[in-house]
Amino acid sequence: MTDKLSQTGTVLVLGASGFIGSALVPALVELGYSVRAASRQSASLNRPLGPTVLPVICDLLEPASLGPALAGVDQVYYLVHGMTEGRGYAERDLRAASNLAAAAAAAGVQHIIYLGSLIVPGSRSQHFQSRLATGRALGASSVPVTEVRAPVVIGAGSAPFEVFRDVVNHLPGMLVPRQLDHKLAPLALADLIYYLTELAQPGVLVGQVLELQGPESVSYAGMMSRYAAFIGQDFRPVPLPRMPIWMIQALIPAFTSAPRTIIQALLGGLNHSISASDSRLQDARPRPLQSLEQAFQALLDKEERQVDSLDWYQGNMRYRQQQVRNGYYGQRIQTRQVASASPEAVWHQLTQLGGDQGYFFFDWIWRVRGWIDALLGGPGMVRRRDKVDELRRDDRIDTWIILDAQTERRLLLEFRMRSPGAGCLEFVLRPDSDRSVTELTINAYFHPQGLAGRLYWLVLKPVHLLLFHGMSRKILRRASKDRRPD
Repeated sequence: MTDKLSQTGTVLVLGASGFIGSALVPALVELGYSVRAASRQSASLNRPLGPTVLPVICDLLEPASLGPALAGVDQVYYLVHGMTEGRGYAERDLRAASNLAAAAAAAGVQHIIYLGSLIVPGSRSQHFQSRLATGRALGASSVPVTEVRAPVVIGAGSAPFEVFRDVVNHLPGMLVPRQLDHKLAPLALADLIYYLTELAQPGVLVGQVLELQGPESVSYAGMMSRYAAFIGQDFRPVPLPRMPIWMIQALIPAFTSAPRTIIQALLGGLNHSISASDSRLQDARPRPLQSLEQAFQALLDKEERQVDSLDWYQGNMRYRQQQVRNGYYGQRIQTRQVASASPEAVWHQLTQLGGDQGYFFFDWIWRVRGWIDALLGGPGMVRRRDKVDELRRDDRIDTWIILDAQTERRLLLEFRMRSPGAGCLEFVLRPDSDRSVTELTINAYFHPQGLAGRLYWLVLKPVHLLLFHGMSRKILRRASKDRRPD
């Protein structure tokens, strides 16, 4: 089977760093394909992809970037959407699809496989309408397009599922609007990946619109109850009369780490039950489908054994302190400043972090945080350096653990005080060509636990911005006065 598949040549996966793409890429590699993994952000492709995968950076809204990515490509998987970017995403998705269709035709691509969404005919949901319009735009060129319409997918990183998981993990119950009684047939991630890879084989229902669904019809509320029972969590849905969708869209984001823009787009389809009316793909490639409980177990097993690069934080179990209760989606704040200082001098200042030196700016805030932590039963602000003047992976700096230390490039710390979530602090150094000027970026990451975590982050975000801005300014000021040789 692998020999047959390898004859299909090179496959480009657009959206390779996303929930579906990050599972599809290794599946294609295992089947013998030559794969290019595409994303707009280089950092999101730093997770391990394997030696046979070529990472490429391209932006579907920038047509000039598509030619090099598509050169020599036989088939394209189109897995992207713009819902995370909020208002105007439908128009951007349409432009992106039109750009890809034209570029694929010009590059001689033989086949596009587009992952869309099961749609309720006549629905006014902007999400559904955008998925339909994207499929039509992709099909406007001479390249055959196979459109796969799928339901909610069960897997770590699936936005609808992560909403339900956050609610179940952190609440004993929930007022459930009547809309959540509408039914769907969710599909396990492994089953979706199987069908997507099958479609890359020559002659498998090419150029058609196909629908998929899972083996069980269940309501959204029922899915939450099933997941709660599976993990042994006491969770009681309390039925409510019908609520306006705008009210649900306003309330749900308070309880989940999933991006508000995605939630608001997806919730627009709650007014209907959704089912597939076409089984041609599943009839052509029959497969025993995973039950909900099997899909739940698969995602928990995957997270337990996950080994991810430290260069990307979303969904990364290292950034989540190996705790599935810490939200899949993380929050980030960033400060960036430049000074006339060598990276060696800036790094030297970072080696002084913590211990007797403290944290360069408003050190009293760190002491107050330590007192609060001690009152909550945590370790408090313990002044301790495992190795003075040196930064080594797994060493301790006060109540931080060093996750990564790349001399004159990057320092990544894990926060070990008590908090309703998992926090990391990152320092990134980027010198200019002659190493006389250095840009210092500080990133603070936080994966919240439910409503308490979201409130914690919201309240402390202004303090963190002030603190890290002052810290970076003080570090660079001291480094610019340090005339040690480069």
